[in-house]
Amino acid sequence: MVFWKTYPLSTFWRTIWNTQRFQDLKLEKEPISSPTKKDAKLASKEDRPTLCRIQTFLQQYFGDPPNTPVLDIPEDSIVPASDLLFYVEYNDTIVGCIRYHFLGEFVTDKKQPMYVVDCFCIHPSWRKKGVGDYLLTILHRYANQHGIPYCLFLKEGWSLSILHSPLYSSRYVYQAVQGTAPSPCIRSLTSKQAHRLLRIFHELNPNVFIVFPEHRTTNQYWRLYQKDGTWILACVQSAYQWFMEKGSKKRMGWVTCWLESPGTSQTDRAEASQQLVHSMAGMFDYIWSNEEWIGSSFEWTNDGPFHWYAYQWATSIHLKGGYCIIH
Repeated sequence: MVFWKTYPLSTFWRTIWNTQRFQDLKLEKEPISSPTKKDAKLASKEDRPTLCRIQTFLQQYFGDPPNTPVLDIPEDSIVPASDLLFYVEYNDTIVGCIRYHFLGEFVTDKKQPMYVVDCFCIHPSWRKKGVGDYLLTILHRYANQHGIPYCLFLKEGWSLSILHSPLYSSRYVYQAVQGTAPSPCIRSLTSKQAHRLLRIFHELNPNVFIVFPEHRTTNQYWRLYQKDGTWILACVQSAYQWFMEKGSKKRMGWVTCWLESPGTSQTDRAEASQQLVHSMAGMFDYIWSNEEWIGSSFEWTNDGPFHWYAYQWATSIHLKGGYCIIH
């Protein structure tokens, strides 16, 4: 993608040698023209007809339905508070959109506001024609001008070039949820209870990667696994995606936080991941997780690689072992 090819090489070297928990790498980009000859628009939370059009656009064209799951974000959740969504049209038809979703604070001494780029969708007829680069550039310039420049990109499949080193790479795994008897080793927590534990955990482990919204408590299903001195704190969130299986919609959840006590074994991870999945009965039909978090369990199916990239910032904190990126 042209947008990433223009990312300065100097940024790569500054990332490699970085020793700070948070390092500003903000850069400026020149504007580019819209391939559709129409400027991008910023979706309004009050413009319900446009939000409905965007919702339908994402359902139809995000990924490659029905070969990939359908992205089905509720209309009132497409542009929540603190989020931005740009879209571009051709002949009054939406041909591309991109969202800047507020994650919360990257928990360091500075507590930097952090966003994630998602809902990045281009109409099949307009792919590889510059619409994606145009939307990314529009978003980049807007974010810099409004003082919210730092974000994460989640890329699935192949990584970017060697000059764009990811913060973290691993593989997705998934498993069907089955209704089983509840385990005495796992219990549910409210978001507020879990957030308190996150703050305590970070005080004791300042080099763990944690991004979460302190004041948002929706779409977070927290579980605490405890057994023989081992504990694991995990969060499952709705992916707002579904796929058809045997004529019915299957709802997808994914694990976005996994923090564990020192000395946690592969056997502990395997048992905790299994109990976490089955504690989601009635809420989701399938759970996606990180291969690193399932230990020695053979109950999961491999679903390919993923990569987290930092944009306009870098950190010396490593995500290996466990991290928290709440959506």
